[in-house]
Amino acid sequence: MTAKAVSLAAELAVLTRVTQGVADFLDADEGGGVSEDHQREAVAMLRLLGARLGQLRRVVVGAQDPKALLAPFNEAEAPGAGDLDIVLRPWPDGATRSSRRKVA
Repeated sequence: MTAKAVSLAAELAVLTRVTQGVADFLDADEGGGVSEDHQREAVAMLRLLGARLGQLRRVVVGAQDPKALLAPFNEAEAPGAGDLDIVLRPWPDGATRSSRRKVA
């Protein structure tokens, strides 16, 4: 059985939607300014987004196993002709960052 892999395109699409969602959330308060509650909620969403981007960066530079990112929304489809996606494959069981560098 092949290990599931992460679709970078799907991951980035979700992060884009989250960013747009925060903007829409703040725009909804346009008329009367942003309430304190909405400010706190927006900050919380942006912190989650920042944490996920940090995790994605660690995976892309090879500091963390892509398996840490795997979720139902970003599971890579079987590769097909003309597919422009970048697929992040999980490390073999027991592999570490240092062992991955020796292989690469």
